[in-house]
Amino acid sequence: MPRTKKATKKKRPNAPALFARLRKHFGTDPAKLPVVEQQFPSYDRANLHLTLEELLAASDPPAALTGVVVERYSGLSLAKLARKETAKQFQEGPVQYLDVALADDGKLACVKQGLYTFRDAGRPLALLVTEEDTYRADKGLDAAVMAPDREAAERFTRKLAAGVRHGAAFRGKVLSIERGCSGDTTVRFHKLPDVARESVVLPEELLARIERQTMGLSRHAARLRAAGRHLKRGVLLHGKPGTGKTLSAMYLASRMPGRTVMVLTGGAVGSIETACALARLLEPATIILEDVDLIGTERDQQSVGANALLFELLNQMDGLGEDADILFVLTTNRP
Repeated sequence: MPRTKKATKKKRPNAPALFARLRKHFGTDPAKLPVVEQQFPSYDRANLHLTLEELLAASDPPAALTGVVVERYSGLSLAKLARKETAKQFQEGPVQYLDVALADDGKLACVKQGLYTFRDAGRPLALLVTEEDTYRADKGLDAAVMAPDREAAERFTRKLAAGVRHGAAFRGKVLSIERGCSGDTTVRFHKLPDVARESVVLPEELLARIERQTMGLSRHAARLRAAGRHLKRGVLLHGKPGTGKTLSAMYLASRMPGRTVMVLTGGAVGSIETACALARLLEPATIILEDVDLIGTERDQQSVGANALLFELLNQMDGLGEDADILFVLTTNRP
């Protein structure tokens, strides 16, 4: 009898690895699932990483993390990884980390780009962490969450945002907000000197009055808030160079433990909006603005930029809610 040829099946090409990972994790076509995105400033990288570690610790089975190899400016997104056609341009690879400075000379290796697959309340979710695909120097961070339905993605995204706002890496620390010439914003950590009261050369009555306005209100913050009294306050220290203005400011800050302290110089006052926004999130907080007269000097010259900075400073000081436990300590050579 003549032999018949067996029908040969065409071998299907393998699906892209990252697409296959998502399909297996969700048990369905990931292209049909919703994605909710959240953006964070780049200086919050450590807060984002710490929040993710806390939230993903509850995943059962444990969260899996894989790296994504991507060509520059190719527009990596969860939506592209979820489609077989567009996922072909992205490959699995090593997870990229960025070493970020913490307080007390600490370091934290934070995920710069990576794909998490995990479970939240028993439901499968995926999260992609990337940097903004932009030419700007101050690139923000993108966190995109995929879930079986939009409500689940929104719930996790809001928990993530709340954790980042809590600012575990910043809270109770001494920070300075700096802005580079290219517009990028960085947060640096500092240590306060342990200044004894005896080192502050001020008349006893004046020092006691300053302490009452600062430490006294901080000590009774809960009672004042319960009584409907505002907590926002400020002190302006003035005098010639070398009279101890900075030493006095450091003394006040060091004697109020538990408060987040932000130190700005007159040259960095352009960061006042960022500093006040962080202070509101991290309250109770103290903002020390040294050499604020640098703005005044420029203002005498009718500088448009200086007037804008002065307006921004006054607007931020006045715009904070009265319930905000924010203390401003300003120093100047020219009252």
